[in-house]
Amino acid sequence: RVFSNSIPVNFVSHNNYSQNKNMICLSSLFYLLIPLASCTWTTIEVQTTEAFIISLDQLLNVTNEDDSISFRPSLHEAPDLPKWMSYCYSKQHKSGFIYGVPEEKLEAQLDVVLFNKNTYETSSRVLTILAKERLEKAKYVVQVKITNLEIEDMLDGERFNSLLDVLKDHLWPESRNDLYVTFMKSAPSMGYRVPTEPSEKEGVILKLGSQMPFSPTLKTIQEEVAVLYNHNPCPKDFKKASAERYFREANFYVDWCSFKLMEVTRNKTKVETSYENIDLLPTDIISLPSRHQIGTRGYFFDFLVTITVPIILMLTLLIILSFIMCINFEGLKTDSPDIQMVQYASDERASETVRCVSLQREIASDCKSRNVLV
Repeated sequence: RVFSNSIPVNFVSHNNYSQNKNMICLSSLFYLLIPLASCTWTTIEVQTTEAFIISLDQLLNVTNEDDSISFRPSLHEAPDLPKWMSYCYSKQHKSGFIYGVPEEKLEAQLDVVLFNKNTYETSSRVLTILAKERLEKAKYVVQVKITNLEIEDMLDGERFNSLLDVLKDHLWPESRNDLYVTFMKSAPSMGYRVPTEPSEKEGVILKLGSQMPFSPTLKTIQEEVAVLYNHNPCPKDFKKASAERYFREANFYVDWCSFKLMEVTRNKTKVETSYENIDLLPTDIISLPSRHQIGTRGYFFDFLVTITVPIILMLTLLIILSFIMCINFEGLKTDSPDIQMVQYASDERASETVRCVSLQREIASDCKSRNVLV
């Protein structure tokens, strides 16, 4: 759990970083002009693989009803937060929220600078987040996409309790004792498209995990929506799954194309390396050769090969082509007399035929003339 001055903190996660850039520049200017107030140290304990969210106004005991105070958290001696942690300011709740999911045991020290936009006063608080190893980590994870909510809507702890109750009471009763949120991100940051209409919500991707195996109800839902995995984008007119009514009763609209059941496998063996007796640099000084000691390479052989090989290939091809052409030419010479004799014989036959025809015509005309005289 998270403890800080007896103020409860809800467990959620978010990776969307948003902040007013103009206020950042303005507050940076006043950091130089106005001395900071005395720092206050606060320590918060979280667990690995479990999402958390910290409300800065409650944690730092700040009243921000008129939305006049802005927060600027960053890692100690660094300009931004670590990659597993994010910051978001919610106008709906009028507070800044730090959230994230630590993957390993660590300790992070944050500097939170408060700026009052009405009085131009600044103050600094030191926040230490101590991530301890979770003994019972989730082995089975359910991924759900809620389409009618945004990150800012999920900052309310009641939303998460309602979602957890849906799984505990209807879909996954075996996980009643150890179900928790392991992941939360906005849908556009996960590659989904931004809604075209401003009135539509961006959507939130949530992952809830437990050590208990999946229930038969969850496996049935997985089989029902498996046909949608090949459709991109997801058809909005798809027939709702059998568990749709449980989510609608809690005012959750689920995108069944993104519903998945996943098993988490972790490597329990850890490799420990000792660096105590390892020299970072050798004791001997590296001696580099001088320019004159480096030999030069000759390119005569390369030039000879580049010129000789193409010439030899060209001459070889030329000889082969010449030999082929000479053989064909001799063959043409030997075949020409026969061809000429055949042509002469055919011409002679044609002339004899013409002569015979003309002779027959003369004989026929002579016979007719003789018959007339008779």
